Amino acid sequence: RTLENYRQGQFNRASRIWKHHNRKGETIFMEISTHPIDYNGKQAMMSIAHNVTSRITLERKLEEERVMKQKEIAEAVIVTQEKERHDISRELHDNVNQQLTVAMMYIASAEKKQGSSDLLKQSANYVLNAIEEIRSLTKSLVTPLIKDFGLVKAIESILEDVGAVKEMKMEFTADNFYEDD
Repeated sequence: RTLENYRQGQFNRASRIWKHHNRKGETIFMEISTHPIDYNGKQAMMSIAHNVTSRITLERKLEEERVMKQKEIAEAVIVTQEKERHDISRELHDNVNQQLTVAMMYIASAEKKQGSSDLLKQSANYVLNAIEEIRSLTKSLVTPLIKDFGLVKAIESILEDVGAVKEMKMEFTADNFYEDD
């Protein structure tokens, strides 16, 4: 292309990187610079070739390292966000949600013993709505009990909470249950 431009008289200075294969079959990069010159009264073109393989190789390595650093940073951000979500979910599920569940059970128990008071029913509805909101939020973040401790521990935890409020006999057996399955 540069030679064709030269022949048509539209030639100016040019510099490009060309990929070549040397005699050993290795790929090398050459920077070819061409300049119009006057040679013995005739217009001519002078070309200078400079091996820039090491520069190109270093630039590529630098770019690869830059990309790797960006990936590491992105992974660190994701891990941090997941940890934060996990912590929030655990806090909501393990503390607030369980307290509201127990409060709901107390309200239901008091409602049965003292008749159906409108105030108790309204309180129960607010607590139930809060439980559902927290349950929905924790599911969208992560399910910590099952994820961290497994299904058996999650069920045992729920049975403990229910057993603390309700007087009922409950039996849970998981002898032939394997979490990995």
